[in-house]
Amino acid sequence: MNLKFLIIGIMITSCIICTAASAAVQTNQSKTDNVGTVSGFSDVTVSSINPTTGKAGEQVSFNLTGSGFANGIRIYLEDQNAKSNKIMSAQLIDVVSPTLVTGVFNVPKSATPGNWLIITKKDSQVTNSNVNFTVTN
Repeated sequence: MNLKFLIIGIMITSCIICTAASAAVQTNQSKTDNVGTVSGFSDVTVSSINPTTGKAGEQVSFNLTGSGFANGIRIYLEDQNAKSNKIMSAQLIDVVSPTLVTGVFNVPKSATPGNWLIITKKDSQVTNSNVNFTVTN
């Protein structure tokens, strides 16, 4: 009788170990796949924007330099003076290389003069830079 219980216990333990190992492998693969989808974008930095200023009511073509740029990136300007979180989206974004992006800001006539912070976004990853674009009258 004791031998039967021992054999049954060993079989149950083996099943538990196999199931746990299989789950661990699947979890590890899932994490690897997720890391792969954001690879190359996690270290986005903005070094400069040219020009650094633009007039309210005008269209401003710009060059943005930095690192980690990739297709699908979105670029925004956030008004640093407004408490209402005014945001301006870049148009015609072209990733020329991982270090250069070009685009256009259509600066509305109602844009608040002053510093606007450059923000980049890819999927759900948002990066605030320390680089400002200045809106003038």
